[in-house]
Amino acid sequence: MNLSKLVYLCVKNAIYYDDTSFSFDNFKKGLFDGNPDYANNINNVYLPLNEAIVRLSDLERIPYKVVQVNNVEGIIDLTTIEEQNDTKIKEVINVATLPNYVKIDHRNLGGNKILINGAYESIIIEYKEDLPHFDSTGYYYKKSENDLIDEYDTDMRKYNINDGMCNYIMEYVMGKLIEQIDANLSNMHITRAEQYFNGLRPNNSNFTQTQVKSIYRIGE
Repeated sequence: MNLSKLVYLCVKNAIYYDDTSFSFDNFKKGLFDGNPDYANNINNVYLPLNEAIVRLSDLERIPYKVVQVNNVEGIIDLTTIEEQNDTKIKEVINVATLPNYVKIDHRNLGGNKILINGAYESIIIEYKEDLPHFDSTGYYYKKSENDLIDEYDTDMRKYNINDGMCNYIMEYVMGKLIEQIDANLSNMHITRAEQYFNGLRPNNSNFTQTQVKSIYRIGE
């Protein structure tokens, strides 16, 4: 699901109007940005939406990402990896060798660097992504035929957020947007969303060690 569709559905589900004009196409064109019936929710949808995504990340429900790094020794600068792979690393979960997936002991040095013991031709780094703060700059659709700006939209799958997760995010956002209208109903939606979040399967490492390497041996 794209970000614009997620935002649209969050706003639509929080307002129970029998208004067929509030379509996805009209929303993308910005026709309701100044509408008093919709503008408040359109402006306020991003805070709870981001809050729900952070909850999924903190609960370890968003799958980890993996990157391969070649010719490494000692200190690894994660900033370089981020720049080369267009990503942000929040936390390193696992470091392992290729192709046998033998785990490598690593230490977090702070300042976006880790320390590994030894030199390796190729390793994999499994990490939790530092997700961006999503807002209205995450998508754009042409408002007229004379609009020269190219259309773009953020695909949530880029951040390992699938359509199922988006459905649960909508439930959470709905509860937050109606908080001042009906506190009891709001609490019901938020509680239900938290149950949905917890019902998702927690992350497991994608790389399980298949070999045991002996460190100490009994003398022959």
